[in-house]
Amino acid sequence: MRLVVTGIGGFVAPHLVRELQAHGHTVWGAGLTASPDAALPPDRMILGDLGRPGHWDRVLGESEPQAVIHLASQSNPALSWEIPHETFDANVILTIELVQAAARLAHPPRILYVSSSDVYGIPAGGEALTEMSPLNPMNPYGVSKIAAENCARLYGARLDVDVLIARPFSHTGPGQTPRFVVPAFARQVALAECGKAERIEHGDLRSHRDFLNVADVVRAYRLLVETSSASGIYNICSGRSVEIASILKALCAMAKTPVATHFDERRARGEKPSVVHGDFSRLHDATGWTPSIALDDTLRAVLDEQREHVASAPNTES
Repeated sequence: MRLVVTGIGGFVAPHLVRELQAHGHTVWGAGLTASPDAALPPDRMILGDLGRPGHWDRVLGESEPQAVIHLASQSNPALSWEIPHETFDANVILTIELVQAAARLAHPPRILYVSSSDVYGIPAGGEALTEMSPLNPMNPYGVSKIAAENCARLYGARLDVDVLIARPFSHTGPGQTPRFVVPAFARQVALAECGKAERIEHGDLRSHRDFLNVADVVRAYRLLVETSSASGIYNICSGRSVEIASILKALCAMAKTPVATHFDERRARGEKPSVVHGDFSRLHDATGWTPSIALDDTLRAVLDEQREHVASAPNTES
């Protein structure tokens, strides 16, 4: 299958490219910048501003894809409060324009729109979230993802473009930046191991979240675009919640030396502890997918990468 992966400069794209290529697919990458880990030849990297007039036509015209996996987005929930216009442009308008460009092709590709579990917000009772659970986003990012989902499906139905929606829950792995919780903790552990930090500073760790390895997530994306009968919306999750405190505890247990931790009130966001986890039954029924990578193996891989980063960095804690 010929596929386009958008957001080729992001964390997930290199993992997705490797997954697709390992299963015999021919992949093009599209986005503003390219990740050096994307492992695509220059003639299959179509770089540029996806919002520039005509750019989607160029991407789809050059690649002639059978499917598009649309990762490109403004994906920082905290930043979405500060740049709401840019967030909605990147997440909603670009998605509409992608569906419109697909419809202009003689054979429109299937589009997998990658949304987010942020559309659900925080369930009041901590119950497992299904695709039918109420949508109650807690930030403009989540609102933009709901709008993008609705617009993608609306325009897809009107223009006869097959659109699928994926709602991944929290995922991590090598390549993720330390602005996310797992690599942030892993980096602090790596710094403490080599004497560049005295202790690990953290905020309130009582909340529970549903974590996956990014490799399991991209396998789900591949299976969805390969499964001709797939339709609608699919959660991608582990099905269980993990306390954030246990993530830090596990990483500290993997440390080569004892590591102290310290609660820093300045890092506490003032939010009540909450529980978020999903139900992947619909995805399993459609594709046979189940998560396969243990959380401890994921944490160890992230920690090993942060050790490499710290070892190669100048002698500073920053």
